[in-house]
Amino acid sequence: MQNLGQNIGCGAGCFGSATGVAGADINADFAWDISTGSRANVVAIVDTGIDYNHPDLAANVWSAPTSFTVNIGGLAIVCAAGTHGFNAITNTCNPLDDNDHGSHTSGTVGAVATTASA
Repeated sequence: MQNLGQNIGCGAGCFGSATGVAGADINADFAWDISTGSRANVVAIVDTGIDYNHPDLAANVWSAPTSFTVNIGGLAIVCAAGTHGFNAITNTCNPLDDNDHGSHTSGTVGAVATTASA
């Protein structure tokens, strides 16, 4: 959220440069002075899944308070209480990320605040 010109990890071929542009960020730190979120808010991420075991995400990942049913093509799939969502690719109640993009997106929206593992 604070671009200091650090290595972005994909080499010059990725975005034309191996480093970010210092100052080219969204200045989220100013918003965090006002609020870092609330458990009263639930945000859905429709992406490749989520690594719900990741230390920056685990404490903030939604868990179903009761079982829920997903209906796909006439097939009813019941997900147990405590599961973290639904995987529409595999038709399972396990949304574990198999691509890392969904975890990245989820981290931007709902990672634990003030960690140094980024």
